[in-house]
Amino acid sequence: PVGRIGRAEDVASAIAFLVSNSFMTGQVLTCDGGLRFAA
Repeated sequence: PVGRIGRAEDVASAIAFLVSNSFMTGQVLTCDGGLRFAA
């Protein structure tokens, strides 16, 4: 945790990974900017 809500740049990094030729297996990538933990 970085102590702040995610910015558009943070989410863009995850999206850039998803559209790249890199890969990972067996993972769930939650890309919500930290909103799940903000409550």
